Amino acid sequence: NYGDFFNQYCSCRQNCIWKTLDNHLASVEDGSVLQFYGKWPFLSYSLPFLSFIPMQEPASVIFSVLNLFTTLYLYKGACQFFMRNVWRTYAGIGIFAWLSSTAFHWSDFWLTEYLDYFSAYAVIMFAFFTSVSLVIVPLHRLRFITLWYLFDFPPLMWVFDSHSLFHLATVPVPLFLLRFIQLENNSDLVNSREYAKMA
Repeated sequence: NYGDFFNQYCSCRQNCIWKTLDNHLASVEDGSVLQFYGKWPFLSYSLPFLSFIPMQEPASVIFSVLNLFTTLYLYKGACQFFMRNVWRTYAGIGIFAWLSSTAFHWSDFWLTEYLDYFSAYAVIMFAFFTSVSLVIVPLHRLRFITLWYLFDFPPLMWVFDSHSLFHLATVPVPLFLLRFIQLENNSDLVNSREYAKMA
């Protein structure tokens, strides 16, 4: 049974990580925390309906799901505005990206890792296309979110690390983007009516 195999694999991996970490913390005085496969150790959780696949990074999973919901809201809300096909494609790629991110942070293995990285790259590339399509003046960005993401520290309470907090910080972005689309569309409508009056 695949589920039993996967559960044993994940359980063995988590048990080994925590035994190694416990031994390490007992042998050092500075309390330094080890990384495993380039990642900090997290408490994993199993949901009753998916008990054979424990959630490896619960905070990042929850925040990725929140991003998924706000991106779905963007997808539904952008269908009535100018450049709706661009916005819906952007949101569609975002939906795939947040599903991939959720899967990757739930269970890290080669397929979920590649899907997460590929979809994140696709979002970045299509965001570039979208911004060029708008031909807008660059906006000043809040730089502290980017700086926060550069910090790397062991998970607080073995749940919240800088990466999961980055996911939390990006939850409202699709909502701000939808509001921008609405304002841009209203501005275009007002301008087109003014041009029509002048003609």
